Amino acid sequence: MLINIISSSLRDIGCDVINCEGDAECEIMHPAIAASQYGSTTLIGGDNDLFVLLLYSMKPDNKSLFFHSDKKITNPIRVNKSK
Repeated sequence: MLINIISSSLRDIGCDVINCEGDAECEIMHPAIAASQYGSTTLIGGDNDLFVLLLYSMKPDNKSLFFHSDKKITNPIRVNKSK
C-alpha cells in the first residue's frame, strides 16, 4: 500500500507516524494532541470533523499543532492559535 511506503519513508528520516484504519477521528486526533504536548506536530487529514475535534480538544499549554488538509493544497492551519 502507498500509505505504508510513505509511512516507512517518514519513519526512516525520524518522523513519528501513526496510521489508523477507516474513519477513526478520535484514534487520529488523540495521538496528535498528545504529541503536541512535547513539540510541534502536524496532523494531515481530509476530514473537517478532525479540525473541529482538534479545536475542541486542544489545551492552551500544548505546543504548536497544525492541521493540513490532504484534499486541498493550502497552508497548514495552526490549531492552537485558532481558538
